[in-house]
Amino acid sequence: MISIIIPAYNEQLRIVYALDSLISCINDLGRNVEIIVVDDGSEDDTARVANGYIDKLNIRVVKIEKNRGKGFAVKKGVMEAQGKIILFTDADGSTDISDMREMIRRIETGYDLVIGSRDEIGSIVINRQSFGRVFLGKGFNLLVRSFLGLYRFKDTQCGFKGFRREVAKEIFTKTEIDRFAFDVEVLSIALLNGLKVSVMPVTWDNKKESRVRLGGVLSMGLDLVKIKYNTLFGKYKLKRSVNGWEK
Repeated sequence: MISIIIPAYNEQLRIVYALDSLISCINDLGRNVEIIVVDDGSEDDTARVANGYIDKLNIRVVKIEKNRGKGFAVKKGVMEAQGKIILFTDADGSTDISDMREMIRRIETGYDLVIGSRDEIGSIVINRQSFGRVFLGKGFNLLVRSFLGLYRFKDTQCGFKGFRREVAKEIFTKTEIDRFAFDVEVLSIALLNGLKVSVMPVTWDNKKESRVRLGGVLSMGLDLVKIKYNTLFGKYKLKRSVNGWEK
């Protein structure tokens, strides 16, 4: 089984992009797939809209009563997931969900974690974000690479990542970042524990501007300090060795 997690906060108008795309993609995939929409304390009808697809998809909605952040929502979904492969994608459908075929292929050939990147050679970006949003993103990535040593990752924030089941469960037992910097924490944990990580190109279409604003950027900066602290003091060491995990 493949588990697809969709974290959602006030996405009643946009989540249809992702769910409509999944219908045709899953039919072509020919695999058993479960969809887990994690409603992160939405104040609109996100849950109702998602539940409206129950006759078209193997879908369930996990409700978080109070908004906790994207990182918390993804973690909740991972812990609920039953698939041998677990991936997550954004509710607005910015990443072409058909790219999951390549993501699944890479995981099944031996990678522990596969991440989508808009800056990887071969990526197709249909509509770019605003100049200001791109500027903030590049600045954040430069800080991530220099401060945390994640030099190989040009795009940590693309909301399209996949894991082997055992790896996902282990990583997310260690994560502490609830909001947007959780991607960086996940990658830090993966590299510190010697996991095999693959970066793949994606087709990406900017459906909306990110919810991250100045206050969020400052919060992400503080989260990087927390990640650095946890790294230095050994808080990200996983319980089981990589070679000991059943594939």
